Amino acid sequence: MNLGFFTDLHFRGENPSGRTDDYRRSLLLKLEEMGEIWEKNNVEYVLFGGDLCHTPDPVTSIKYDLMQEFKNWKLPIISIIGSHDYYGYQIKSISRTTIGLFEKAGILQIIGSSGFPSYFDIKESLSGNDHLTRIIGTSHTWWLCDDVNNFYSEKEPSVNYQVQLVHGDLLDTSVPWSHILCKDVKTESDLVLSGHYHPGWEKPLKIDNTVFINPGSMGRVETSSQRIPRVCIISTEDRSTKLVSLSSCEVHPFIDREDSMRVQNSYQDITKLLNTLEGTSIELVDIKKKLPVIVDELKFESEILEKCFEIIERVNKENV
Repeated sequence: MNLGFFTDLHFRGENPSGRTDDYRRSLLLKLEEMGEIWEKNNVEYVLFGGDLCHTPDPVTSIKYDLMQEFKNWKLPIISIIGSHDYYGYQIKSISRTTIGLFEKAGILQIIGSSGFPSYFDIKESLSGNDHLTRIIGTSHTWWLCDDVNNFYSEKEPSVNYQVQLVHGDLLDTSVPWSHILCKDVKTESDLVLSGHYHPGWEKPLKIDNTVFINPGSMGRVETSSQRIPRVCIISTEDRSTKLVSLSSCEVHPFIDREDSMRVQNSYQDITKLLNTLEGTSIELVDIKKKLPVIVDELKFESEILEKCFEIIERVNKENV
């Protein structure tokens, strides 16, 4: 049997600052492609590492789109709670959040939080023998990284293969904020699938008898992100894992910082120029004649002139 894993969807309607594409549409395309990946790899259960939406309770249309895509997969989804999935780090707020709604609607199963099961068992027969795969949940809490023992999970003798879902700053290398290094974690789980740290890790880490994997966030909300989102496919039979990159994603869908400032300044220049013309009563043809002179006097870039012509033509067509 194969399992699929992804994390940190951060679904939202508005574009994160600096993105040049339609973020909502991009995520819908990713979800559609993920469904194709699950089917191609004979995935029977999908595991999710938390942060379903960017806010705990977005507008209804966001929930509708997300619910429809999940239903299209026709697969059970096992999820933990991420830092964006609840209010004020209070589990009691889950009843008024999107992930809580999806749990009540049977779209997904939450594990690893107060009021929810701590694990999810999958029983199957391998070579005529009973085989038990247990999915353990280590959901987000504000104190998770205060103690490395918070990541410890015991493995019962009856469990053949244990997969642990984690949402917290469990990292492969040190960073200048509170975190836990994989090398310091003592757990009896065979596989640890981590979220929360959006860049992810380039490749799986094998430490003693445990494999650690963070494929990176599915939703790219930071302008520094220059990677292709990935999902992970896990085989419960031979315990193999593979990372699959999505083909529906742009390599870098963000405008660079310098370009962003240039565009922002350009818009300010255009506004200033149009405001200069606003009080005039001259005809359109006269405006086109005067624009080059004004641009030259204000020492604007030539592209500002071209942009103004585009705006004027568009407005003129709309008024015809």
